[in-house]
Amino acid sequence: MLPAKAILQPDCESQEEASAPGTPPVRGDGFLRTTDDPRKRSVTWSSNFEKNLQKSCEEVQRPQLAPPAPSSPSFAEGAISNPSKPSGETKFFWDMTYHAFECAKAGCEVRCSMWDSQSVICPFCGPYSYVKYCGKEHMREDARAHWLICGQLTMQEPCVENSIPPDVLIGPPAIPCKHGWDRPERHRQALWFSTAQDAGDYFIFADQGDCTGSQTESIIRDGSCSHHVVQVVHFDDPEMKDRFRRILAVCLLESLEVQPLVEYLFRMLRDRLQSLQQWSSEMDMKVRQQMALELAIELEPRDIGLRHACEAEWRGLPFRHCRDPICVSERAYLLGSPCWTRRFECLVSDEEANYWILRANRTTHPTVKGVYARTRGEGFDHVLAEEQRLFRRGEAWDGLGKGSWEWVGGRC
Repeated sequence: MLPAKAILQPDCESQEEASAPGTPPVRGDGFLRTTDDPRKRSVTWSSNFEKNLQKSCEEVQRPQLAPPAPSSPSFAEGAISNPSKPSGETKFFWDMTYHAFECAKAGCEVRCSMWDSQSVICPFCGPYSYVKYCGKEHMREDARAHWLICGQLTMQEPCVENSIPPDVLIGPPAIPCKHGWDRPERHRQALWFSTAQDAGDYFIFADQGDCTGSQTESIIRDGSCSHHVVQVVHFDDPEMKDRFRRILAVCLLESLEVQPLVEYLFRMLRDRLQSLQQWSSEMDMKVRQQMALELAIELEPRDIGLRHACEAEWRGLPFRHCRDPICVSERAYLLGSPCWTRRFECLVSDEEANYWILRANRTTHPTVKGVYARTRGEGFDHVLAEEQRLFRRGEAWDGLGKGSWEWVGGRC
């Protein structure tokens, strides 16, 4: 994906006619003129554009309009932005109030502006990236193809301070894999987790349905990473919703270290679908296959068992507090086994105290709603005093020259 060409100021009778200072352009204004169909807009170029197009990017001149002022107190307080002015007047730089990018999905020619209220960024690539989509639908459809280059298209030029909308810049970034490996299936689930929290809490895709014949036998090894959703798992109870999403976030971050927690996550999914009478042997196989691809953990029926997601396991209560007959019948096998790991709540809380990215992505927190507040540890126990702050999110999220991603306490 190549950076978009600069959209220069159109010919207008006056500067005021083009746009009032501090006002971001929107579709249909003096900068992005549209046809009757707002998604197939054409751009009215200035009379000097053809000449500028022949020059190198370094020769493009900055339009003399003020960028919009930040409107969010939290943005003014915590956002990290680029230098407001480049070192040389002739050096190319980005101004998101004027520059637009072609949708990253192959075949889509819609030009995406950061201020059009419809275009979106990849939550892994960040706002300081050449990757933009005309909407969430194209972003999700492109998940598998984009996964190959995700995170590799960070802008190499400076960007005008405050020219990115505050609500976009706040984030949070999507949850990466702490171990450095990734699969398109893990990328896909983390993408939906980050961008579709209002639609559901876990998404089951049509991977096996996309394969036929001999391809079905190799689904666990190869997968198909379809963007078609066949089942949405949604928790209605706020407490259970918060619990499930916290567990899923930890598993997306470090599944290799928390295999018993992955099994508990599966049992929560099974319990929820059973309560809706949507569970079957086919669904059981499908979910285990998908989670094996997403989290690199093979879920064996012997380890998962038939018991429910036990409250005693979550809260760390003595096992006799659970009177469920299936749970009681499996207890003899599980005693002394690493599969019988209790105090999952404590494990999840400890990981949230350790990793700011988990705190930032806990959008279901019962009391703390601000991303920056959660990042600093407000509403979380045992966060170290020196880590009750904002962290570097890498140049893709903080801008050119702001440093690499910071995991914990200065460790990148």
